[in-house]
Order: sequence, then structure tokens, then C-alpha cells
Amino acid sequence: MLGLDQFNPPHDRGSSHGQSRVIRQAYYEDPAYVPLLLRAYELWRELERDSGQSLLTITGGLMLGTRESTVVSGSLRSAREHGLPHELLDGREIRRRFPQFAPDADTVALFEENAGAVRPEDAVRRISTAPGASCGAPLRGGSHRLENLWRWRACQDIT
Repeated sequence: MLGLDQFNPPHDRGSSHGQSRVIRQAYYEDPAYVPLLLRAYELWRELERDSGQSLLTITGGLMLGTRESTVVSGSLRSAREHGLPHELLDGREIRRRFPQFAPDADTVALFEENAGAVRPEDAVRRISTAPGASCGAPLRGGSHRLENLWRWRACQDIT
């Protein structure tokens, strides 16, 4: 396995930039992704243990829309199919628990208990420096041209 990046990580030119990125398990796009997300959570916790740094903060997440909206209906489908902790809230309950929101009458929310935030820049630093964090796979920055792929060889297969 080999990690490649056009720029030398960490950098400010991609999704690994910034202080936080949303992470969630009730993936509205397709329930088929949920097993990958559950494994990702395990790996985040493993990286935290190996590095001694907190990288993942679970806050809970709120997906708002009509019940038929892609985000709400898809998240609900994923949560139900995979037994993820969640609640479906009506407008009144949204206002009571989250007074910063003023939902329309037809708005509902899926509250996903295990959603939260990842600290991407800290994670990239840990992956590149913590012993064992990259599973022995090198992380190569400065790969500006595709032909550079042929110069670097994977040092380990990960299954």
C-alpha cells in the first residue's frame, strides 16, 4: 500500500485541510457504505491509541429536511438497516432540543448519535509520524506527475 499526494502533507489544498471534518455512520448516499464507516471509526480510535492524541470527537449529528428528502430518508434507511443509534424528530422536538433551529412544519430531523468531527490536519500528521499508524505504508508528497507512481513501490499489502 502506498499513500500519494500531489503536495507535501499536511497542506491546505484538499479535504485533509482545516480544523475539522464531519464524520457520520448513517450515510445517506447508500447503506452499503456503513460497514466501511464502522471500520473507519475503529481505525480512528486505533490511531488515537497509537498516537496518544484525540482525533475524533463524537457530538451527535442532525440531518434536517422533509421526511422524503434524500438526506433524511437516506440517513434513516442506513441507520435502520445497520441498527445505528438514531432518533427521528418532528419540528416540535427539534425546536425543544435545538432552539437555534426554527423548522418549517414539514421539517423533520434524524439525530445520529455517533456523528461527530475528525481533526484532519492532526490526523495526517499522526499518520505520517506515529509508529505503526500507517501500517508500514509510505506516505509520499510532491507527486506532481502520474509517472511518479511507477517510481514508488508499495511496501506492504493490507487486507
